[in-house]
This record gives sequence, structure tokens and C-alpha cells, in this order.
Amino acid sequence: EGSYANTRSEYEESPLQRVVKEYIQGSAYSSASRAVSYTYGVNASSEVRYWGTNASGTALVNNGYYAAGALYKVTTTDADSRVSITYTDKQGNVIESRQGSSPVLKTSYVYDKSRRLVYVITPAAQQQAESDPSNTALCYYYKYDNRNRVTEQYIPGKGSTYHVYDTGNRLVFTQDPNMRTVNRWQFIRYDKLSRELLSGLVSYG
Repeated sequence: EGSYANTRSEYEESPLQRVVKEYIQGSAYSSASRAVSYTYGVNASSEVRYWGTNASGTALVNNGYYAAGALYKVTTTDADSRVSITYTDKQGNVIESRQGSSPVLKTSYVYDKSRRLVYVITPAAQQQAESDPSNTALCYYYKYDNRNRVTEQYIPGKGSTYHVYDTGNRLVFTQDPNMRTVNRWQFIRYDKLSRELLSGLVSYG
């Protein structure tokens, strides 16, 4: 294995110098058929769903499909011939990822007008969201304040967790669904150097 204890990469012959093959450690992965390969392209029409939000960023909106060529597409085939596809927009935001072939598991990422991640549409939520975008129970959801701090995080099967910050931009209160049922918040106190000094639970109501 000594001669195969390193990795090496092959690059495309273009000014972009993108990696097209990666050989990982081990003699079992030294052949071209076991290398990780990458192919590059753009999306076709009606290939990737164009998700967005309403003006306030609080509701999911189905805008049809991205126009052909609107997204960069990278197809990765690993050493075991498993295929994954990633679509990104021109700002570098991941719009959709796909895993497998039968079935294809899609995860969509939805951003607001400020390019903040607002929804993550899980594979389990794809069909439901397409037929009824208002039903987001199986989607991850993030809400922000005017300083781009996450104030609410919704996790499918768990519910919403709330975050409160002080004027120094430090997280001081957190409340998950279990705490909410017993009227409690988790708090954090800091010293003058913003080091965590004390944390615990506080009751209200």
C-alpha cells in the first residue's frame, strides 16, 4: 500500500482548472474506474424547481422552474458509483442537491431577498410542497431579525426553537418546544469580556 498512500487529482484542460478526477488512498482505489469523478454543466429547462418566498419571507412560493442555464450543475460519482448532483446559483448559493438514482432524493434550499436561507425542503417534503406550498410541516424553517440573527428555527418533528439576543449581539435566551410546555427559557449570562458566566433555566407565568 505504500505507493498508494497518497491522493492525487486530475484537472480539466481549461483556464478554470476544475478537478475532474480524484484518486483516494489505497490500492483498491488506484484505478480510474474507482476514482471520484466530477462533471460540470448547467441546468436544463424544467429541471430544477424555482422556489421562493412571499414579500415578508414567511411563506413558501412555487415559481415554476429555473430557466435553462440559470444554475451551475456539478455531478459527482464516488468510488462506489453513487451519484450526487448539486445545483448552485451565480452567487454560489446551493439551490438543490440530489442523491441516488432510484429513487432520487432531492433537497431544495430557499432564500429570501436578502439571500438568507429561509426554507430547506427535505426529500420527504418535496411532493407535498409542490401540491400545497403552504404545508411546510416537513420543511426546515428559519426566521431572522433586522440584524440577520436567527430568531426562530423550525425543525420537522420537533417544532420551533426561539432565540433572543442582547444589545451586544449575544444569545441570552433560548426556548425549545419542550420548554414552552412548562413555561421555561434557557438563559446565558456573560461577563464584561463576553465570556459565558452563568447558564440555567428560568420560569415565567
